[in-house]
Amino acid sequence: SIARPLGALLARIFEDHAEQESIRRRLAEETLREYRHSNLVQKAAVAFTSCQTLEDVLQAVLQHAPVSDGQAVFDAQGHLLAASGGLNGCDAIRFPFTAASKTKPLIDNENRHGWPFLLAYPFGDEETYWLILTRQSAPFTSVDTQHTATLAALAAASVDSRRQRRLSSSLLRYFPRPVADSLLRGESGILEGAEYNATILFADIRRFTRTTQELGPQGTVALLNRFFEEMVMILRKHRGFVDKF
Repeated sequence: SIARPLGALLARIFEDHAEQESIRRRLAEETLREYRHSNLVQKAAVAFTSCQTLEDVLQAVLQHAPVSDGQAVFDAQGHLLAASGGLNGCDAIRFPFTAASKTKPLIDNENRHGWPFLLAYPFGDEETYWLILTRQSAPFTSVDTQHTATLAALAAASVDSRRQRRLSSSLLRYFPRPVADSLLRGESGILEGAEYNATILFADIRRFTRTTQELGPQGTVALLNRFFEEMVMILRKHRGFVDKF
């Protein structure tokens, strides 16, 4: 009569122990997965920071994508932009680029697009790009999707940052920085015109023609550089800008 309750108690103890071991193992796996994800994100972030061109961004995407047999980036019309692995040299792929959602990833583990396993993830803001990953033997999981989502966000931010820098550089060729910054922020009314009380200065250098003859080419350039440097510094101090030299 005593053995039966004791056996039930021991069985319960072993069950609790097995359950605790299962919980510990699951927590360890989740911790390791989070660590690997964090490590991959850090490496990818460093890589995107040093990107100078769109080609650099696309190569960083391919380099830090989840493990797969083939990796490629296509534009929204399905034109190949960069590829590696099994997709290197692949000019086209059977995927509905124009019809697919530009905001949702697609996981195909049923060979509907010509590959045993395929993961397609869109990224970009004004322009949409597609990261296509393929595998021959292992299906894609939610972990792959999470990793790819982080990678896509970093890539989109890098592309947007490059676009902003390029646009800012172009605007500064024609507008003073306050106006260029307003245009970049998209402030309403900036292109509709406005009235201001302003001072317009027309400046000339006295005896300029005779002076250039006396100074020669190199001396004239040195004089103009000094003049422009002094004038521009004063104008910017008072929130002015140079319309033309």
